[in-house]
Amino acid sequence: MKLTKILKYPLLLLLLGASIHTARAQNIKAALLLGFNASQVDGDDMAGYHKFGLNGGAMAILPFKKKFSASFEITYAQKGAKSFFNPEFPQEDFRYTMDYLEIPVLLNYHDKENIFFSAGGSVGILVRYREVQQGLEVPVNEIPVNKRDYSTVLSGTYLFAKHWGVNLRFSYSLFPIAYWPDISNRKNFKVSNNVITVRLVYQF
Repeated sequence: MKLTKILKYPLLLLLLGASIHTARAQNIKAALLLGFNASQVDGDDMAGYHKFGLNGGAMAILPFKKKFSASFEITYAQKGAKSFFNPEFPQEDFRYTMDYLEIPVLLNYHDKENIFFSAGGSVGILVRYREVQQGLEVPVNEIPVNKRDYSTVLSGTYLFAKHWGVNLRFSYSLFPIAYWPDISNRKNFKVSNNVITVRLVYQF
């Protein structure tokens, strides 16, 4: 997503800055996150993490025991689904883009000083939806997905330097984000976000 589009959401930028400032003021660990999502939607009879998008934001980590901490994030995440064009089935050429402002809350277990594993949940607020069919953007009068996406999250982070790390995450919708009809309109697909995330972590 272009910087000009991100700047259309000043609340996101304000929350990112406030979370970092608050964390540093209270001696809580803070980090910046930047990477990508590999996404698909389950339930549409298509498979594969073919849709790539941005995932970036800020995180605050609050230690409360020797090996445990809680973390709070504010991230911008692009999800969706994409097919590969097949001339034998041109009607199956599509791309769905769903951009979310996400707020994950996680419990972390620190196995070693530079490795921790996380589990928890996230709420995503839909800020943009875009649909392309057979190479043409489809005008959307009524967005065909829910404006909230509640997800379960599993994550692992490895800090390979004093300030730098890499994060691998899996998230899945707890509830269907939509009920899409198939081409014959004889049934509805229960659609859920299925996302793998890879991010760089810069910890202050």
